[in-house]
Amino acid sequence: MKNRRVVLNALILLLCSSIFGWSQDAAKPTTKGASSEKKTTNRLPANYGKLGLTDAQKDKVYSINAKHESQLDALEEQLKALRAKRGAEVEAVLTVEQKKILKDVTDDSKEKATNAKAKTGDKDALDAKPKK
Repeated sequence: MKNRRVVLNALILLLCSSIFGWSQDAAKPTTKGASSEKKTTNRLPANYGKLGLTDAQKDKVYSINAKHESQLDALEEQLKALRAKRGAEVEAVLTVEQKKILKDVTDDSKEKATNAKAKTGDKDALDAKPKK
């Protein structure tokens, strides 16, 4: 009984500590019907809109953002790949029974999240299909 509780606690701890990396989804388009290509938007960093920037300053910020966009995209892809590799390595440590428990726990969490979003009227949650 005590061993089962320890294993269950370890699984819960593992799930909680790793869920942040695994739960990261790809960036969603900001408008409906937008193409899957990522388009650079002219947006200022948080709180920069309150600084009273001139149009010239805004243009410089937009230019800097555009200059670094491709490198940032490449790094995000590397992070995504590294997180997937880490997840596979961590999962390889688990027994078949632990993998089944983990799948059940994550499926329940996803279902609860979908139901919670549905109750709040989030239409995207209703259209979303669980990942497999």
